[in-house]
Amino acid sequence: MRKQVSYETCHVALHRYCAGGEGYDLHEHPELQAGIVLQGHMAMEFPDGPKRFGPGDLYVIPGGILHGGTGDGPSEALVLNLYLRPHLMAAERPEIFVNDLEGLRGGELATVNAVLRRIDLEAGQTLSSSQSRTADEFDILLSGTARFGLAADAQPLSQFDVVRRSEAGNKMIQAGPTEGATLLRISIPAHSS
Repeated sequence: MRKQVSYETCHVALHRYCAGGEGYDLHEHPELQAGIVLQGHMAMEFPDGPKRFGPGDLYVIPGGILHGGTGDGPSEALVLNLYLRPHLMAAERPEIFVNDLEGLRGGELATVNAVLRRIDLEAGQTLSSSQSRTADEFDILLSGTARFGLAADAQPLSQFDVVRRSEAGNKMIQAGPTEGATLLRISIPAHSS
């Protein structure tokens, strides 16, 4: 199963892999791919060997790098990926990220082209757009309850809903009054041409 939302800057895709090794054969694409494993485990193959990722693990695959991935465990794997359009990418050294993938565990993953950050909100706490200069920014509800917008017009968010900050302006996301929320913020830095 693949659910995808496309924008001018990137694609945001939710992939679900069945248990028993279903996935993608070795391939490459021009887009930088950055993602987070939401549940289950993934086995991924890279030129420098296999890597295994579990819940909360972040990873980045620069454009042009051969890779493949399969579900790796008794239950299905759910993975959220960002594919950044090539014309927005700045130059970077792919080997830095491919060789360091095993060291990336939760928290924040920052590259020249994309920053992924897990944000945990307590009940009632709010989240606004970032203050840094970005070409695009998204917030994705991973778990819990949250509402988006001004108090009178706030809309409930469902799990894996995507809020695009450039469309949302300064509207807030607020965690539910009795339950916290966990979000994934994807920021695409603005690069001067």
